[in-house]
Amino acid sequence: MRQSKNLKDTPRYCGIPTFFNKPHTRELAGVDIAILGIPFEMGSAPGNIHAPRAVRNVSWLVRSTNSYHLYDTSALKIVDYGDVTAYPSQYEKTFANIEEEVTEVVEAGVVPICVGGDHSITYAELKAINKVYPELALLQFDAHTDTHDSYFGDQRFTSGSVFRRAVEEKLIEPGISVQVGLRGTLYSENDYKVSEELGFQVITAEEVQEVGIEEVVSRITDRLEGKKVFLSFDIDVLDPAFAPGTARPEPGGLMSSEVFRILRRLEGIDFAGFDTAEFNPSHDVGNITAVLVANIIFEFISLIGLKKHRNDNPREGV
Repeated sequence: MRQSKNLKDTPRYCGIPTFFNKPHTRELAGVDIAILGIPFEMGSAPGNIHAPRAVRNVSWLVRSTNSYHLYDTSALKIVDYGDVTAYPSQYEKTFANIEEEVTEVVEAGVVPICVGGDHSITYAELKAINKVYPELALLQFDAHTDTHDSYFGDQRFTSGSVFRRAVEEKLIEPGISVQVGLRGTLYSENDYKVSEELGFQVITAEEVQEVGIEEVVSRITDRLEGKKVFLSFDIDVLDPAFAPGTARPEPGGLMSSEVFRILRRLEGIDFAGFDTAEFNPSHDVGNITAVLVANIIFEFISLIGLKKHRNDNPREGV
């Protein structure tokens, strides 16, 4: 079915599900954003592989205009690039496929949005983006640092060690990167220190609530201004009351309204790409996490559009 440009002409729930009812194609000429599903997990939290399909199935609920910025995303050419072929628990083969396909997108001048999957996928995405943008900053929304050296003995390529590997292989510049929303019980009193010693700026969930959104946004933008940035969004940064669909929920997280208030104030940052991770539909309740993930992706799409088209009348305040 060919979807009408006017969302009121045809019921949005009709047709084959694609991300935001966008055309499924691998042609990148003239494209601004390509959305890729990455249905991969290492097996420690079964269910993440179903996230791309779950987000596709509800993304038709998202309309085209951002209510905060008053920006119509239909000005952008967005495509559903399909799913990367992922092999269960076989990270080497899967990572090679992710790197190859994200490289194709980035080298075509298109911004990739990757919908995972567990957080290990970000390593392969960063390998691809680093080829084009070698001095890349990371903006990570997450309950966990993901900077541990290894898990389960000698497993070094996991969702909990992804950014340790990225720093070691110089895929990102930790001295210009930020981790937001960290919280929960720790393996040791040094967990946050490890991230800080690597160079990351750490903003815990408690700090977000204590200093307020304006201060958090200021810290983020001061750190990232003028940099090329990859935004990685782990769903467990949200309090499980708002996002139950994750295998590792941590009480005391950010509210969905706080996340939107932060994201909407990042207009002007030069983003090279975006991903979502750790959404597990098997833990979801009434699709509320799936709908939230779709709307978070939409906020990122809006930021890309605003950067490209520069809204003449930006909204003020948070």
